[in-house]
Amino acid sequence: MMETTQLPLWLVVVLTVVPALIAGTTALGCAWLSGARKASGELDRWRRREETMRMLRWAADKGTAIDTDGRLVALSVLDALDRSKPVMLQPEDQGILDAVIDAVLADPTADVARYPGINDSYEVEVIDDG
Repeated sequence: MMETTQLPLWLVVVLTVVPALIAGTTALGCAWLSGARKASGELDRWRRREETMRMLRWAADKGTAIDTDGRLVALSVLDALDRSKPVMLQPEDQGILDAVIDAVLADPTADVARYPGINDSYEVEVIDDG
């Protein structure tokens, strides 16, 4: 008959825990090296930029419409985007935002003086043709 011997408890623990720690550390290292965190950040930035462009298109459409209240809402959205740096508005988008704001403010029929924040941030020139 064959006799069996038992391994000491410390050896059983070491042989169980050490390979699990090595496997976990290797997996985390591979994920970090593969750039998963970087890709996630870039995807988040892309999504925010896409939403910003969607809001800019909407504000440009509303801001150039005949509806005065729509223009005021558009100016509010544009102002909020301008103040959201760098959360929503990326530095390369500032020129687009400025162009949309200029287009809304350039309309001679716009009643932008009713917008409370407009005099703080932007200059409005009123030209009297009469």
